Amino acid sequence: MKSWIISLGCIIIISALITMLLPEGKLGKFIKYYFSLIIMIVVIQPISKINNYNLNYDFIFNEKQINIQLDYLEYVTEKRINNHILDCKKIAENLGIRDVLIDINYNIDEKGEIILNKVYINLKNSVIISDKAHINIIVELKDSICDYLAIEEEQVVIYE
Repeated sequence: MKSWIISLGCIIIISALITMLLPEGKLGKFIKYYFSLIIMIVVIQPISKINNYNLNYDFIFNEKQINIQLDYLEYVTEKRINNHILDCKKIAENLGIRDVLIDINYNIDEKGEIILNKVYINLKNSVIISDKAHINIIVELKDSICDYLAIEEEQVVIYE
């Protein structure tokens, strides 16, 4: 009980000091809101201990952060996939094939890792500017993209 009174007093003093130092704008209101939540949690804490019930306060602090993190994860994933597509187009150009259309089908696992399912390469409107045999270039393209993306041959589909 003594520690509860001390923690409640400390939080009230800290929130009063911060309230005096903060400007009156949106940031001040935002911080005052969270300090009032913290004070309320400290006040309610002994009640939960009486009934041997542990309250979970994670939803108060993490709800918006989770949405922001998911948006950021989607943004970063989209950038990485676009970079993979550009690199695959460069591989095709180095092999003598221009105007290749590439699409990557992927999923994100629970750890946030990108799992590449399929890579679709459309050569219908492409131009071969190499003097190598047509079949050899396609085999080399498929092998090079498999090596670059570290995927199996079955995951690369080429349309001619």
